[in-house]
Amino acid sequence: MLGVVGLAVAMAVDQTTPDPYPLIGHIVEGKYEIQQILGSGAMGRVVRAHHVLRKIPVALKFVSPALLGHRDVVERFLNEGVASSKIDSEHVVKVYDVSTLPNGLPYMVMELLEGQDLSRLLRREGRPYLDDPARAVHFILQILRGLQAAHRVGIVHRDMKPANCFVIQKDGEPDFIKIVDFGISKVRADGGLELTQATSALGTPLYMSLEQAKSARDVDARTDLYSTAVILYELLAGSPPFVPDSDSLMELFSMLMNEDPKPLDQIRNDLPHGLYDVILKGLAKDREKRFQTAEDMAEALAPFSDHRSDHVVSRLLRTAPLAPLRSRPPPSMSEAPSVRIHTDTVLMTGAPSGAITRGALPVTARQESSPEVSTGQAVAQSQRTILEERRGTPLVFAIAVVAVAAVAAAAWALGSMSSKQAQEPAMTTGPAASPSSTPVAPAPSPPPSAAPSATTAPPPTSASVSASVLPKAPQPAGSATGKQKLNDLKPDK
Repeated sequence: MLGVVGLAVAMAVDQTTPDPYPLIGHIVEGKYEIQQILGSGAMGRVVRAHHVLRKIPVALKFVSPALLGHRDVVERFLNEGVASSKIDSEHVVKVYDVSTLPNGLPYMVMELLEGQDLSRLLRREGRPYLDDPARAVHFILQILRGLQAAHRVGIVHRDMKPANCFVIQKDGEPDFIKIVDFGISKVRADGGLELTQATSALGTPLYMSLEQAKSARDVDARTDLYSTAVILYELLAGSPPFVPDSDSLMELFSMLMNEDPKPLDQIRNDLPHGLYDVILKGLAKDREKRFQTAEDMAEALAPFSDHRSDHVVSRLLRTAPLAPLRSRPPPSMSEAPSVRIHTDTVLMTGAPSGAITRGALPVTARQESSPEVSTGQAVAQSQRTILEERRGTPLVFAIAVVAVAAVAAAAWALGSMSSKQAQEPAMTTGPAASPSSTPVAPAPSPPPSAAPSATTAPPPTSASVSASVLPKAPQPAGSATGKQKLNDLKPDK
């Protein structure tokens, strides 16, 4: 009986305790009208709000009042909120504002996302994995694009997992990725290893790199790339690479240190050749053997994507649109394709057999036979090619001048012969002129100084050259046609 009364009193006290979060209908700081509770947990609450001035929907995230006593929690929340607002990427949720309520409760104003995270998508559509490998790669390339922007401003997520990758529809793209929860991932509420929820045992460690499992502070951008490789493995296999039979963190960490992932070809047989090798490199236990940047990992995954990823790959690798590269067959070893290499071209090395190298222009057969070709060597080869072309330019010009001079000389000689042929019938072998005919004087020979010079003769037009090299019919006496053509070829005095 006393227990029932005590429970009733406790419930009454709980009901009278004011909610520390703003209620529905309340307007925060005169700008954000609370409309709906989207989620609530140990770390805080997320609500939907309406910006009464800008007339747009936004999301407000509040830190739990239970964590206000942890000074480092509040500081990290505010600091990371400011840092997240500096990330300029369409694949990262936008943070518009960071502030504090009058009761001291910190909150962030963020872009409102409507959709589902990758974890829920995999549960709904996975069998147990995604049937389309190119779609899984498409998701990962967008994640890498967002991480690329974050890493450039010095922000490491440290809690990459499917639940923090939100899938929305944007501009006709049904599988558009937004990375969420920057900052909260660094919170260590109880001093333990899990970074997201104080009541979760394996929610985050399943995606942790070995160095992060040892020390959450001793990590860099490569820990995000490891977690991204885990996400890709899960999308293609249906589960993360390391899942202990028990809920023991020690067992999980032992697997991270001592075991290798189960090969994907033992789970499914429809994956492109070479894709698992890329994933294995991303899961390397030694971060020095892992992909060092988001660009490196995207470059290795690009050959396994399709047209859906052309735009994001182009931005990741800073190349031209990739659609022509996919339809163009790779150069064969027997032919020598032209080399056109730019300094901003990213060259693929170690691409899978038969895969089209995307994000790079074709290389020569010599380069294909040596996988150690670097971007610097390619640029040096391009510079040597340009120099050779420039060295050949004076020789080509000299040959052209000699050819023009030869044509002009031939035209002058033919014109002289035509004049002599026209004179001979009238002076020696021709019949006597009739009384009505008018005697015509022979055409004068051109002066020796009028001979065309190889250095001064202007290049003739195509019409004049074709006329001068053809045999000319004898011109009738008194006609100025032959003389006029010859004069046209003379250089101006």
